[in-house]
Amino acid sequence: ALPLYKTSESHTDHQKNFTEIVQDVSQLIRKTRTDYVLTRHLLAAVHRGFGPRLEALPDDIRAETGVALGDSSGNYQPYHTYFATATGEGYEFVNPVDWATVQFNYSTIQLNNAYSLQGSSTTISSGLSAGLDAIAYAADRLRCKKDRLMIAGAIESLNDYNIGLLKQMDTVSPSGVIRPLQPERDGTLPGEGVGLLLLELEDVAHAEGRKALASVLGYGCAKSNKPGYDASLTPKAIEAIDQALQQANVSRSDIDAIFPSANGSPQHDALEAQLLAQVFDSQLRSTPIYPVKAIIGECFTAAGPLQCIAAVHALNLKNGFSPLDNDVNGSNRERLPDQIMRCQRALVYSRG
Repeated sequence: ALPLYKTSESHTDHQKNFTEIVQDVSQLIRKTRTDYVLTRHLLAAVHRGFGPRLEALPDDIRAETGVALGDSSGNYQPYHTYFATATGEGYEFVNPVDWATVQFNYSTIQLNNAYSLQGSSTTISSGLSAGLDAIAYAADRLRCKKDRLMIAGAIESLNDYNIGLLKQMDTVSPSGVIRPLQPERDGTLPGEGVGLLLLELEDVAHAEGRKALASVLGYGCAKSNKPGYDASLTPKAIEAIDQALQQANVSRSDIDAIFPSANGSPQHDALEAQLLAQVFDSQLRSTPIYPVKAIIGECFTAAGPLQCIAAVHALNLKNGFSPLDNDVNGSNRERLPDQIMRCQRALVYSRG
């Protein structure tokens, strides 16, 4: 979600910077197996975001620092390659040392190994909301004093499974432009990425002279056996939001920014509009809505944490912008906000 932060830099500049960062993690690569590209991206993201802090951790804190990552298909590509080689060319041509890369928790463990973290190591696969579930899981670990510091978020790669899923649901944009919640929307595009947060208890951070950028106030979830695009699931989505608000001890009217899971597909966004209208009613017209997937594409499990990063950015803005008139049904609105404004309480949700 770099365009939200550095709008003056071009895409080429970002690619160049990221390439340099990947090269900077060479000292970590010596401690880990990074033959899977998603693991390299994960380590590069951690190194860029809070690597120096992790490297400086004393041994007693390192022993209580854990990792929780959501991942829906992170092991698909290496598993497919391993299986295709074994069945197509013969098992004698499979390198046994590559077996580790097909394991579901491979990238999570490599992150632990890279920084010698000895706390929990958890990979969560609860569907497309696994990234947000991982953040909630990490927050609970901290509250229960099971860990002292947690890296939480999600990773997602472009692979045949994800691309095929979008094609199967007929949600790929023919125009190649993602327009979430816009009347002219025609679909979404697959994306890949890494979204991570570094979590710790607020009193611990304050005691060590650090100021929290944001607080996880509440979390809720609801499950069903029906597909995520089923209209009958809207009550379940409302239930999850109300759970989060109740745990946070805030009301619906306290929310002053919404980071939805709208991805630009006509069917999905129609349900998003229905959900937002039922939850916020008339308040919706004055509440900014930031569909982050317009920038990142459909990143599946990584989308929720990337939405969280955008929300943290909004919570820390010094100056804001006046909200635009938001009518997600498209009747009285020309466009959604094109710049993030400062907020105090943001709602981030994932539906899938």
